[in-house]
Amino acid sequence: QSGPRQFVRFVDAAAILENRCADRLPGLDWFYDHVHLNFSGNFVVAESMAEQIREMLPDKIRGKAANRPILSQRECEKRLCFTGLDQLVIARQMSARLLRPPFTSQSDHQNQVEYFQQMQNRFGRFRSGPDLQNCLAQYEAAVKNSGDGDWLHLLYARWLWVYANDTRRSRQHLELLLRQYPQWTDGYNQMSKLAFLEGDPVLAESLCWKALRQNPYTADAFLGLGVIRQHQKRLAEAVDFMRKCILYNPYSPDNHLALSSVLMAQSEVAEAKKEIDRAIELDPTEAKAWLYRGLCLMAEKTDSPTRQKAIESVQKAVDLAPDFAEARSRLALLFLQEGKPAEARTHLEEVVKARPRDPQALYMLAKCFLQQAPKDPDHLSRAQSLLEQAVTIQDNFEQAQFDLAAVLANLGQTERAKERLRKVLQLNPANQQAKEALKKLP
Repeated sequence: QSGPRQFVRFVDAAAILENRCADRLPGLDWFYDHVHLNFSGNFVVAESMAEQIREMLPDKIRGKAANRPILSQRECEKRLCFTGLDQLVIARQMSARLLRPPFTSQSDHQNQVEYFQQMQNRFGRFRSGPDLQNCLAQYEAAVKNSGDGDWLHLLYARWLWVYANDTRRSRQHLELLLRQYPQWTDGYNQMSKLAFLEGDPVLAESLCWKALRQNPYTADAFLGLGVIRQHQKRLAEAVDFMRKCILYNPYSPDNHLALSSVLMAQSEVAEAKKEIDRAIELDPTEAKAWLYRGLCLMAEKTDSPTRQKAIESVQKAVDLAPDFAEARSRLALLFLQEGKPAEARTHLEEVVKARPRDPQALYMLAKCFLQQAPKDPDHLSRAQSLLEQAVTIQDNFEQAQFDLAAVLANLGQTERAKERLRKVLQLNPANQQAKEALKKLP
């Protein structure tokens, strides 16, 4: 061929993938679903395209690259930072997606569900501990060798924020990108969220307005302003901003849940429930929506039958997101209110494992031991250890100090119990229970 067509090459991706399968039926070995290639599938197709591109290059350039083989898949994974954490996130996203049509009507639906559940189990260890640190170290090494405008900075910032709770370093990487791409509207939204988390609502608000100056229809910026107004207790303004957010993005469950939160704060329970139901309608796999439904039920009534419905709803949230600490904490509290400390303990042990320095979780787990067997020495000792951890982390935790005094008294450690009661009275001189307990001790 001559003319423009001589520079055109075709790559038959379907045939390439079929030829790599014994039954000529490409499945989960190359695809995440019926259309999206996984990393291996993308690599095989890209490898074939690279070969075709090589043939199109001038002889002079092709000669220079003659002794340079195409990168292996493993090397590509390394350079692109395709870590175990990334695979865990993909497995979670796919598991959620598979719960919605059209996937639910596919003949191999159950196989797909099991495949991604196994994938979550296999890569679950990367969300914390040494495995998480290894993933973050891979990103750290990769971004050092990349330019300031490389979008690896965005992924790294996200994992630092979500999994390592390191907002400072996350912000640094977002700032690098924004310096390169000052027109990147969503970057200002991301920076606003970080500023708010770091306790600077003034900066957070200015970043939202900056995003809106670039694009006056930016839903996330209105959402950010709504969250800031809610924090400032300016609830009517918060509702107005969140309704604008929904106007420009009505299909995000998070937007409806944010509005429901403000409506709950205004005691508009019925209106809040409508927003929660809409969020569940949009995405029945959204764990936060089921948690909010449970909280909404308890805001309507506090009787035991309603609490049972709330337990079912929050349990659904935990089933959808097993590492959702807030949902587990709320579920544990409901079980404690129902007089079921054993069930509550199961969830709180997971919360404490994920948040070992959360004084409220430590306190609630101690309450489980005390409710289960208030006189058992082993349970008392375990409760003592948990309460001591809680007050070490939060010295002014009045109720934990009081309960620790009661535990110490039951263990016969009278002087230590008196010290704790004096601490309670130091924190709150009007605590009548502490005064009476101190009088009763010998």
